[in-house]
Amino acid sequence: MSMKVVFSVVTVMFAFPLYGISIGGSTTVHPAIAAVSTQYQIEYPDRRIDHSQSSSTRGIQQLMNGELDLAAASRPLKVSEVEKMAEREVTIKSFHVAYDAICVIVHRDNPVDFLDQESLQKIFFDGDATHWSKWVPTFREPVMPFGRRGSTSGTSEIFKQVVSHNKGKSFGNNTALADSHEANIHSVEQNRGAISFVPLSLVSKGVRAIALKFGDDKPQDCHENQIRTQSYPMSRSLYLIAHYPPSKPVAQFMLYFLSKEGQKKVAASRLLPVRIGI
Repeated sequence: MSMKVVFSVVTVMFAFPLYGISIGGSTTVHPAIAAVSTQYQIEYPDRRIDHSQSSSTRGIQQLMNGELDLAAASRPLKVSEVEKMAEREVTIKSFHVAYDAICVIVHRDNPVDFLDQESLQKIFFDGDATHWSKWVPTFREPVMPFGRRGSTSGTSEIFKQVVSHNKGKSFGNNTALADSHEANIHSVEQNRGAISFVPLSLVSKGVRAIALKFGDDKPQDCHENQIRTQSYPMSRSLYLIAHYPPSKPVAQFMLYFLSKEGQKKVAASRLLPVRIGI
């Protein structure tokens, strides 16, 4: 290699120093992270984004242990997590980056219009509901609930808390557990009596999201307007969590994520952007 070429390479390296950040955590937020990261690196080729997915709790643990620069979460920080960092005299902060909802899904042939909180509790936790004829007399398929295995899924944690009136119940013995939402979607697509819960972005053509009726409110659909206004009972915010104050690379990525360009990529990943009009 000639001295001229070497000098050019060194000049470029100093002009555009390569640095990166690592992001991990929630599988719900990951599609948006992947989409935003891809565009970010196209616009800023000197900045590398390494992203992976596990669960909200796992991502937050890795952030606290210094293994990640940003943690993605589909739930708010727990008091215990904030206190644990305070003991280390370290501050972490959540940044609201998107809206989402936990949709209750059934097979597309299931005619049920909506379920209330008590019905969901009987189906997923108590095992008291055995046939759909309890709600639709002409639909006699057995009730087949599917949930998420493990305790680190933010989606599963919120579903348990909301449906069980904040009692944090465990799934009943009649609820089949899988390692991913995708596996549960497949089960619902294949079984006329199946029911499960998934993030809004994963609702597919082979299933149908039903309305929910909690308390005295009228049934609310799992649609954008109801999610943004929080009238849908299992609406939620999605977060990126960082040490505070954030490092310069993290701050730059966060600003891009919340910019108009970044929020367009969030919308393209089937999550609801926090910016209106995207």
